[in-house]
Amino acid sequence: MQSKMWVPVAVLGAVVALIVTLVVLGEQEQRSGDAGENTEKTAQGGKAKAGKAKGKGRPKEAALNHQNPIAADRAAAPEGAPHVVLVIVNALRRDQIEAYGGPADTMPYLTGLSKKGALFTDALATAPWNKPAVLSMLSGHHAISMGMIEPGPAGNKRRLAEEVTLLPERLQDKGWYTVGISANFNANVGNGMAQGFDRYRDSVPMSFIPPGRLDAKASIPRLFKMLDERPEGAEGRPVYAQLLWVDPHKPIMVKPEEFKSFEGEEHKIAPYRAVIHRVDAALETLVSGLAERGMTPENTMLMVVADHGEGLLMPQHHGKQHGRTLFQSVISIPWVVTGPGVKAGHRVTGVASQVDLTPTVMGLLGMALEEDGMPGKDLSGALRGDQQQTGRDIGYVDSWYFTANNGAVYSTDRVCQKDFGTSAGAKIVSGCYSRVEDADGRNVQPAAEDDALMDALVAWRTDRVVEYEAWPAISDAP
Repeated sequence: MQSKMWVPVAVLGAVVALIVTLVVLGEQEQRSGDAGENTEKTAQGGKAKAGKAKGKGRPKEAALNHQNPIAADRAAAPEGAPHVVLVIVNALRRDQIEAYGGPADTMPYLTGLSKKGALFTDALATAPWNKPAVLSMLSGHHAISMGMIEPGPAGNKRRLAEEVTLLPERLQDKGWYTVGISANFNANVGNGMAQGFDRYRDSVPMSFIPPGRLDAKASIPRLFKMLDERPEGAEGRPVYAQLLWVDPHKPIMVKPEEFKSFEGEEHKIAPYRAVIHRVDAALETLVSGLAERGMTPENTMLMVVADHGEGLLMPQHHGKQHGRTLFQSVISIPWVVTGPGVKAGHRVTGVASQVDLTPTVMGLLGMALEEDGMPGKDLSGALRGDQQQTGRDIGYVDSWYFTANNGAVYSTDRVCQKDFGTSAGAKIVSGCYSRVEDADGRNVQPAAEDDALMDALVAWRTDRVVEYEAWPAISDAP
């Protein structure tokens, strides 16, 4: 009996050892029960409408793809309008890129792009997890103002209301042909996050599991297929293409021979560095393939930005991942822009926020936004080189995420953060610290009663909660 069992046990032991070697495990950004929902929706026109994908388990490729006819009366784009390509990288930590003072070998292509275009030196996420951060970029508003939060203890499968207008909708209305691919379930059609796309490819529900996730490299031929097989009415139109890559999000799978060259004695993050190197290679493949299709640096605006960073235990008190803490490891993000009108080799100083992305894109396209109450600022003048700084003094951060209920405000030289009622789990320390002398927040000090920055944070959060409670269109995806 023992001799018969020896081979299976040995094989099992080898498999376990291989998994331990290859996989760097981490928590899901949402709980598996929330991620496993297999109810997708089909977009109709510019807005997402209901339509369930049947069956259980991993959906078939056809169920992930959504396509809509282009209305005959869609406006023509302005003459000479450029293509727009937005690449959002999940959990990309800024200080791991050479352009931001990081290692030279992790993302050399992105560093090269930053020298051909412009780079925001102090761009900040609006939230330390994907859904609200991406929504802020595409809407110009903080997610809390539109009801898109996750007040715990479990995920609420919140669906974005059709009343919210996203960047692809704005460009679609102006004549662009809009395509998108998401490798993160938070941005799926069923969540209302794909409003305004002519073609869109959803993520699988369990999008963070390495064997099933769509990696950056695999997303590129899918995008090219969308571009090469344009439907009637799309010919001759400029393209808006949006890619959401999830590769750096844990858990990640990297073979030892791939991450060995990134090993160092200071930190054990070689697998993470190897993965963002993969993303860098995919970015180069993307730009090269776009050029082959006539989408060149001369006629294409390219933005590469992170949704948030990652803790990586660098330093230890920042934790491994993201979602709760509001330190610079998860809030400071890369934001690089190239294309027509963007000043080469330009470094834009001053605070920039993710809510600035949509108005900045529209500004670069010569389309001013006239929307009262939008907190996002048009920073296109800074990208053109008209000025050196953003003109923004502070950026607000919000994390209403399961049991966490936190907020922070970043100025150019200080950070104040506050626990607004975390119900369970680790709590952040309420207080302030210097971005100049204590950038990692090792010594958070209680705020004085008359601390203007902390008072601004409390007032901002109070106003946003009022907006949240008054928002009329809160619903969950079915």
